[in-house]
Amino acid sequence: RPEDHRGTQPTVYTLTLSTTENRSSFSVTEHDDLRINQDSSVGDSILIQGTKRSLERWLTEKGNIVYVPESNWCGHDEVRVGISESNNATAQSILSFPVNVVCTSQPPSVEILNSTISTLEDMKTLLAGVRVVDSTSAHRGCNSEDDMVQISFSAKLGSIDVDSLFEG
Repeated sequence: RPEDHRGTQPTVYTLTLSTTENRSSFSVTEHDDLRINQDSSVGDSILIQGTKRSLERWLTEKGNIVYVPESNWCGHDEVRVGISESNNATAQSILSFPVNVVCTSQPPSVEILNSTISTLEDMKTLLAGVRVVDSTSAHRGCNSEDDMVQISFSAKLGSIDVDSLFEG
């Protein structure tokens, strides 16, 4: 630790960022007066240590702390910010704020398992192997199972008989 202008060791402050859910990550850029440690063993938290002056300067000039939700997850999270002094480890201030990760609406798709269907002339053929793939329901925390989905069928030369699709 460098000495301050009075020849004494400066107080080192530790700024801790963490989330309540183990679903996020933070990214920060290291500043020359600060020591930044990402602690991956505890979940997603970051420790930033430096003097009060260097922390204030870093937060003002370069303090881009980015929250990134886990891939394919949406829901509620909470980010906690704590600060403590090196000479009084028990004196700590912690604030928290909620983060609401909104589910993105991705269009459903149709999967056709049988790419070629053969039939005899004038014979009705069941269109088997058509399946709806709802990519939004793959997001953990999102409930889109009851959302309305439309499937349209068309034929260049023949016709589609809807009743025959639902007959047993």
